[in-house]
Amino acid sequence: PGTIHADITPNPSTITASGKWRPTYQMEQISRLLEKCPDGLQKTAIYKELGGDKINRPAIDALIEERYARTEPHGRNTILVFSTRPFRERDEPANPFTF
Repeated sequence: PGTIHADITPNPSTITASGKWRPTYQMEQISRLLEKCPDGLQKTAIYKELGGDKINRPAIDALIEERYARTEPHGRNTILVFSTRPFRERDEPANPFTF
């Protein structure tokens, strides 16, 4: 009849500097796609290629925030995303809670 208390905190490697979730698997997929496209891609092209914006939007934002990717205006209403360096999930700190 004792009480058990537990604190659950996210693995720091899954949170960006601004406190947002880092979808590392999707970040790697986008990084690999951008590496194949040196002329850059619109976000909509990334969404179309990799299955929508719900999971890809935070992944693109994280890549840009962490400087794995950059954006650049192109034409009147277009912004392109470019790779600046490869992102690989395997290079991330190990998650101690992964079994």
